[in-house]
Amino acid sequence: MNLSDEVKFKELMLMIASTYGKPATGARSKAWWFVFKAYEIEDLEASVFKHMSDEAKGSFDPKPADILRFMPEPKQAMMLEDKGGLTYCDNTRRLVDKYHPDTGSYFKTILTQLDNLKVEK
Repeated sequence: MNLSDEVKFKELMLMIASTYGKPATGARSKAWWFVFKAYEIEDLEASVFKHMSDEAKGSFDPKPADILRFMPEPKQAMMLEDKGGLTYCDNTRRLVDKYHPDTGSYFKTILTQLDNLKVEK
């Protein structure tokens, strides 16, 4: 989540508070924000509704751990690394290994076959 999701997050916290009859305090909202800030707001909202509709535990006021049961893995930004001239990340390498297991990376082939390279002004 980012600061643009703050309004939607506060609405979600108020909805939880009104549904379960618990006060929506600033401390509670702050704790939830720090637990879920690595996730997308849409995933948090969907997980809250999944908790509410859970027959076994949905009648109890949720704690962050109750919601985390329904959350997908947090989305992480892809980090670029410089590995001796070719810039790639582990996710890119895994994709290349998956879709080009025999030939290797198409881009690597382009960048390393410099025999016919001509520079003209």
